[in-house]
Amino acid sequence: MSTIYKHLSKDDLKLERTSPALIAPEITGPPRLIGVKIAILFAFLLSLAAFAGSLYLYFALNAERKERTALEASQIQFRERTQSLELESDQYRSEIGRMRDQVKTIAGERNDLKKQLDQSWIEISNLNKMIKNLEDRSAKLEAQARGVQTPATPVAVPPTVAQTAVPVVSQKTPTTAAKETPAAAVPAPTAPVKRPQIMTVNRKFNFVVVNVGLRDQLKIGDFLVAERDGKPIGRVQVEKLYDNFAAATIVEENENSKIAEGDSIRKV
Repeated sequence: MSTIYKHLSKDDLKLERTSPALIAPEITGPPRLIGVKIAILFAFLLSLAAFAGSLYLYFALNAERKERTALEASQIQFRERTQSLELESDQYRSEIGRMRDQVKTIAGERNDLKKQLDQSWIEISNLNKMIKNLEDRSAKLEAQARGVQTPATPVAVPPTVAQTAVPVVSQKTPTTAAKETPAAAVPAPTAPVKRPQIMTVNRKFNFVVVNVGLRDQLKIGDFLVAERDGKPIGRVQVEKLYDNFAAATIVEENENSKIAEGDSIRKV
């Protein structure tokens, strides 16, 4: 303070003592107003900067809020999509499980069918053997029948002495003369007539074996009617042909009178 008073003049001190109110304008003269103006300008600039900063922060917060809202929406969509994918994956898993069960079932059925096919081949082989045996028996029977139909050749018998003697001619009246009668013709035995009939019935594979075949002008696809006591009881269709035999599938039959061995058959 002493240094300030040293620089002040005596007049200034007098004025300060007499009228402090008049001294204030001189103290706050133009240099101080410039400083105040500069301070006010600086404060205004600072307020503008603060306002600009607040605006920037406001828009940045709004942008961040919008971005966060968009991210939350996309997160919700992603969560929903994930849940739907999980549901679809569960459905696919269950479908795969069902398909595996079906594959196992099909594999089991295939094995069963393979066993049935093997058994069918065995039975077909046995049936073919049986048909071959029947053909051989039929051929033998036909050969025997042909042998019975051919007349036997007479055996030459040497004449006896009585037969070689000269016969004595005797006078015979027409009334007493014995008329020579021709020897009665002995008919040759005929072969038994083959009756078309069913010889074998296989219920497992639904077919029959009949004793008619290619020699009887039978064709594959022909229908045969099975009869019993003159009444039709069913129909069969030829599937396989042999010379004297045929295999036919049972197409229809009477429920009360099913086709059996020995039933007669006739071609439709």
